[in-house]
Parts: sequence; C-alpha cells; structure tokens
Amino acid sequence: MSESKPLVSIVIVTYQHVNYIAQCLDSILIQKTNFDFEIIVGEDESKDGTREICKRYADLYPNKIKLYLRSKKNNDDATGRTNFIECLKVVQGKYVALCDGDDFWTDPLKLQKQVDFLENNNAYAGCFHFTQQINETGESGMVHGRHGSRTIFTAVDTFSTTTLCHTSSFIYRTDASS
Repeated sequence: MSESKPLVSIVIVTYQHVNYIAQCLDSILIQKTNFDFEIIVGEDESKDGTREICKRYADLYPNKIKLYLRSKKNNDDATGRTNFIECLKVVQGKYVALCDGDDFWTDPLKLQKQVDFLENNNAYAGCFHFTQQINETGESGMVHGRHGSRTIFTAVDTFSTTTLCHTSSFIYRTDASS
C-alpha cells in the first residue's frame, strides 16, 4: 500500500472461522484494481485457530492487512457487534466493502467493477451483487440479492426488515454512513 489513503477499506469480522478465513483473505488479496485498498480484520478471540491464521496473513502482508485482535474479557458484547463497529472506526477509504470471515469473493474484478460503478454514479450510496450460498459440503443453496427486475433501492428499502443483499456483496460510500 502506498503512503496515500486507500480508496477502499475492506472490513472482515471473524470468529471461529478456521476452515474459511484463509480462502476469504486469499480471495481479497487477488483483487485486480487500479487503486489501493486496505484489509481491516477484526478477530474476535477465536479458540479454533482462526487467530493464528489471521496473524500469519498479517505478517505476510503488513502493508495490506491491518489486524485487530479483540478480547472478550474487555467487551461485554458477545455478539461481535463491537468488533464490527471498532473496525469501522479505523477505515480510511472513500468506500467500505464488507466480507465476513466465512465468506469469499469469486471474481477478482469484484472491487474494480463496483468502484467503477460508484465513481461514475455519484447519486448512489452503495451497490451490491448476487451471491450464491454454498454449504460446508460444497452444495449450492440460496441466491441472495435477487429482487425481480428491480435494480434501484431507497434508504427505506435498505433499512427494511428484508435484507436486500448478502454482506459479502455490499460496498458503500464512507460518507453515506454519517
């Protein structure tokens, strides 16, 4: 990462994802972009080896990955919400992309495509794409993000009780969160 601010901050919150976190990080590290991005990992004191994998990746990619090791004893919130909020507090990018530690991206141009869209469409606060759920045995499940022919959603739609998209597909403008 250069001395300038990254254009995108990718936030990963992880807990007990030992079987998935390496694939998650690899799928982000292979992104082909014409801009800098940072990876912010909030590891929530996993006991299954997730923390050790995160440390190894942070050591291998010190200019790309910022690792925050959380401790449950300093936090009354057992849900991980505090970990997520604390990660959001350190983002530097104009955009924030989200990916949970047990998810991964399949398209190495994902970030570039979404940033290109947002850079060319200032009226949009964020965007998402379809995602395919795959279980531990590799079987395909639910597709997230399909809403018939609708492609534009309002703030009311976004904060409704129905989730518009899967977390791993979402990218938004940092200034849209204030």
